[in-house]
Amino acid sequence: MAADNGVPLLRNMLVPYPGELSTQTAAMRVFNKLFSSARTFSEQAWGILVNRFRILYGTMGFKGPNFAARVYKVVRCTMLLHNILRYLGEPDVDDRSLSLESAPVPDAPQLGFPSGVAERDALAAWAAEHYTLTATGALRGRIQV
Repeated sequence: MAADNGVPLLRNMLVPYPGELSTQTAAMRVFNKLFSSARTFSEQAWGILVNRFRILYGTMGFKGPNFAARVYKVVRCTMLLHNILRYLGEPDVDDRSLSLESAPVPDAPQLGFPSGVAERDALAAWAAEHYTLTATGALRGRIQV
């Protein structure tokens, strides 16, 4: 899962590298840029889903020991319905483009580190091998020969 700096870094909860840009390595800056783009994309996609299926707005009102399983089922069902509607040509309620800066995305490494720090550092090293940042802060994919 992806979060902001307001939550702790855990193995299953990645957060961006903290600090000023001037104190970050190139790998840290590339990781933070990719991380920010991914979070923005997922937040926009969630917003489109919420606009179409208002049950997703708020807490859904589920209570009891199985509330998480019920929420999961509702989210999965709305995603399926959304995809069916898209297939049938129905427009989204808010059909803005979900484009990210177009850089090719190579296969990410499969990680299995015990801590969030090691996980994030390994992802940052991988990102630095495949991407660079321009002077304006745009991502550029490196072509592998």
